[in-house]
Formats: sequence, structure tokens, C-alpha cells
Amino acid sequence: MASARNQAGVASSREDDRAPVYYAIGDIHGRRDCLDALLARIVRHGARADERDVRARVIVTLGDYVDRGPDSRGVIERLMRGVEGFSLVTLKGNHEAIFLTVLADPAPDLWAWWRRNGGHSTLSSYGRLPEGPPTRAWLEDHVPEAHRRWLEALPVVHAPDGLVFVHAGIRPGVPLDAQSEEDMLWIRQEFLDSRVDFGGRIVHGHTPNETPEILANRINLDTLAYASGILTCAVIDGTDPRGTPEILQTSL
Repeated sequence: MASARNQAGVASSREDDRAPVYYAIGDIHGRRDCLDALLARIVRHGARADERDVRARVIVTLGDYVDRGPDSRGVIERLMRGVEGFSLVTLKGNHEAIFLTVLADPAPDLWAWWRRNGGHSTLSSYGRLPEGPPTRAWLEDHVPEAHRRWLEALPVVHAPDGLVFVHAGIRPGVPLDAQSEEDMLWIRQEFLDSRVDFGGRIVHGHTPNETPEILANRINLDTLAYASGILTCAVIDGTDPRGTPEILQTSL
């Protein structure tokens, strides 16, 4: 497998020109241990693929890398390294948006909002917290500039033919190119209750469920990893985006 692709994980001239195989990973929330275990499973899965099927393989992480779990910093650092033999698309989640908001303006009310959403565990992974809200100086000293730049560069949506990868979902009745970032990071019931065909099958996280939800118009992969230890990946054949995906999970 690795010999059929270049170091960036981009399909080489030897590879099949059919749509890639996608490995979509749900909300990680600071569980570096779960991420490491799941990536190892994905690499083994790719290595076992039929040698005649040398299509590109793309890992898409659906956002919410930080907060609640114990090692948000470690999750970011692991994703920044990439995965040999695979392309990697790292999408933005609402928790990354909150992190960026506080980095830009660590006002006490914003810190209180983030803390209610699990931000204390994120900053704890960067060092011993000061008494009270973190100051701008503390954040600049403890959160590496490379992490800030990586967070700022995260895309909100990835939409190859037949599929739409996004953190929370999309607003029904609104074209994809007119969707708001707020909806794509935060929407719930209007999207979850909809049974319309969105034009591409939506692959998302954001709304926790004990098991993956595999529906005709969407796939939900948030299995509450920070509390359950179950991090979920759907293996989706890009040539059959409406098919039933294979599910890979870790349980720690």
C-alpha cells in the first residue's frame, strides 16, 4: 500500500483513478489514547486491502479534538504529524471555535463559557493553570504558536462527490455553498430530524450517541469517546457513498 503512494499520501500515477476510500473519525475530545489506537487500526485495515485496490485512502477527522478529555494538546500534536500512507483532512469543530475565541480574547465571561464546555481540561494539558481565568500572557507562553496557526487553518467542510464531511451538520433547504459556519459547527435538531436528501450523504459528529447512526441521508460518528473510551471510524467507499460503511472502533 505505502509503495503505491507518495510521502504526502496523494495518489500516484500507479493508483486506481476511482474515488478514494474514506476513513471518517468522530469526536476525539482529548482522548489521545483512543486516537492512537484507532489510527493503528486504520493503518492495519489499509494494509490488508486487496493489493489490486490501490486507490487513495483519506482520513477525515470531524472536529472536536479538544476539551473534556485529558490530552487535548497531545491530540493536536498527533494530528499535526499526519499519517503515513494516507491523506489527512482535519475539520474544525465547535470546540476548536471556542478555543480560538478564548485565545483571541481571554475575557472572564468567555473563559467561564469555555470552562462549562470542558475547556479547563484543554488548558491543563498545556500546563499548570493560574488561579482564576488564564491571562493573555499565560496563553501566549503556554499554547504554541504552531498550534494556533493549525487551529486557525482548519476547514469547516470537505465535500467530495456524493459525500459531505462536516462537524455538526447542515441546515436543510440551504445550498451547501450558502451554509453558515455557525450552523455547520453547532446545528442539531433541525438537521437531525430531517429526512431529506441533502444531495450528498452527510458524515458528521457533534451529537453524541451510544452507537454510530447509519441513516440514508447521514452518518453520525460521535460515540462520546471522552467518557466511553469508544472512538468510532466509518470506512466509506467513495464509489458507493450511499452504501453501508464498515465500522472500526476502539474501546479503552
